[in-house]
Amino acid sequence: VTSYLLVDFKCFILKCIKMKNFFYLFLIFMVLSSCGDFLEERSEGKAYVTSCADLEELLVGEGYWNWENQQNVLDMKNLPFLHLMDDDTEMCLLGNAHSYYEKLQAIYSWERLPFNEKGNPFPDEAWKHFYHTISVANVVLDKLPEFSNESLELRERIEGEALFIRAWNYYYLINLYAKPYSKTTSSMDPGVPVKLDPMIEDVFFSRQSVDSVYSLIVSDLEKAAVLLDGGLEETIYQASEAAVHALLGRIYLYMGEYELALVHLEDPVFTSYALVDLSSASLSSSSMEMEVIHSQMVDGGLVSKLSVDFQVSEELYYDMYDPEDQRGKFFFSSTYYGNRICGKSVPSVGALRVAELFLNRAEAYAMLEGQEEKAVENLRALRSKRYVEGTSLEIVDSFKGLTGKELVDFIRQERRRELCFEGHRWFDLRRYAVFPKYPESKMIRHNIYGEGASASEQVLLGYYILDTYDKDNGWVLPIPDYAIEFNDGALENNEREDRTFFEL
Repeated sequence: VTSYLLVDFKCFILKCIKMKNFFYLFLIFMVLSSCGDFLEERSEGKAYVTSCADLEELLVGEGYWNWENQQNVLDMKNLPFLHLMDDDTEMCLLGNAHSYYEKLQAIYSWERLPFNEKGNPFPDEAWKHFYHTISVANVVLDKLPEFSNESLELRERIEGEALFIRAWNYYYLINLYAKPYSKTTSSMDPGVPVKLDPMIEDVFFSRQSVDSVYSLIVSDLEKAAVLLDGGLEETIYQASEAAVHALLGRIYLYMGEYELALVHLEDPVFTSYALVDLSSASLSSSSMEMEVIHSQMVDGGLVSKLSVDFQVSEELYYDMYDPEDQRGKFFFSSTYYGNRICGKSVPSVGALRVAELFLNRAEAYAMLEGQEEKAVENLRALRSKRYVEGTSLEIVDSFKGLTGKELVDFIRQERRRELCFEGHRWFDLRRYAVFPKYPESKMIRHNIYGEGASASEQVLLGYYILDTYDKDNGWVLPIPDYAIEFNDGALENNEREDRTFFEL
């Protein structure tokens, strides 16, 4: 049975129930219930896709994230936990209504079961969301060959976009629910289940290795790069040739394949993209959106909504930026009871941005023998656009003379300054811990506060600790119980420990 081919829903349901494949039945129903507008009804209970235009509409409507309203912080598919597990966020109870903290506290504290409210579990919607969009891509890729009479250019663009979407979602799955990529262990480390077609199969799904999932991501993106080569960019919310090369550069960087990363990060397609000069941009403008190569989100308001109960960490806010560094003013404000609010104008998660290209290139060059000067060139190009005009070069070029580990450490700090709250920091901390060259593993402390005598006061009650990666299994999210149950135990889960609260 194939979705969007001639489907008899009654038989389809009975077959899926018989095979106990409830998880993928749910995914297909999600697709069908969401995309009825372009499905032409031909007879009762049956629907058809009739053209490439239908497939393109399916991709635009269901394949990309494109959440036009991300104000619902409690919706886990908005990925608030990417901001709450790392060292860039702190709890804040200053004058707030605390409407979000109770539901997100277990994530912030790295509990064994992070998706629970006061001990009551709630669904991890992110896992469902990723596999839903993967199923959309699979449906499109399966159906596309039937329209060989239509424009080759259109078919190649749709195929390229579908491959990009599938790779994009497996990228998030593997970096949330599996260990970070390590050349020495990735072939043995359990990754996530892989589904490459829309067929309902009488099988239970198990986890493929981390290495095999990364190989799939690379394969999909390499194919997409060829298919989208030279194509015109429709919108930043759809995949383009530049978006594919940018993501491939990031993936190869995670894998420690620095030469391959640079092949894509130095691609000529990026010659038309430029950094925004913050020294001359208005603090109130959204000019940094001009740096976005691709975005999976229409509205990046999630981070500012989190400020109801969370704020920018003291370390990031006070320690990471020079007074002349405009990013501290562009990214943050202190306007609500004195708490530190992130108000970045670029999408908070799901963006590929020009600044990341410079940082990825700098990191790749710094890891290669004899290429450190090129790393320095990329750092200088980025930082020269981030400081107040007239700032001393000694400050802008404060990395000058650094080599080896010191240069890599500076690049990592610059990455934190530039890309904070865009969904990178948690993934970066994980991958730094397993890099064979210049490994770095950090312990994180998250404070817990109680209400003070007034709305402008809070009292430190204690804290939770996430130990270094080699000592703590809290760096990997558990696979949802519903996925374990639906696959009859074939999925091996990630074991996590209960947290200890250190009371003051």
